Amino acid sequence: MVLVVEPERELRDLAGDQLRQADYMVFTAATASEAREWLQELYPDLMLLSADLPGADVLIREQRLRYGDARMNLPVVFLGSSDSMEELRQGYEQGALCHIFRSDAARRLPQLLESALERLELESDPN
Repeated sequence: MVLVVEPERELRDLAGDQLRQADYMVFTAATASEAREWLQELYPDLMLLSADLPGADVLIREQRLRYGDARMNLPVVFLGSSDSMEELRQGYEQGALCHIFRSDAARRLPQLLESALERLELESDPN
């Protein structure tokens, strides 16, 4: 299950459609407030979060507190439009699993998320 949090409707719909076609269960939100509402009811496997979303950093901190884990049990993948080192640095400092550029997401989002989840499984495997 993936929660897509993206303020741009076109990109949110595109991401949702691509992930559904790849057999993911998808919920979408346009704002941090909408995402909070979904997160009260759902325990997604992953949150695809716009790096440009106002309040994204607060949303991530709230989830850390909710799950009670400094690394978060909810993996977050940032969706960004910039290759700015500052944006990338901030994303990783906030606990992002990885950063996907919007241009790449438009072409191959399911494959990129699958790779991120595989990497997470490898990192969390004690062997």
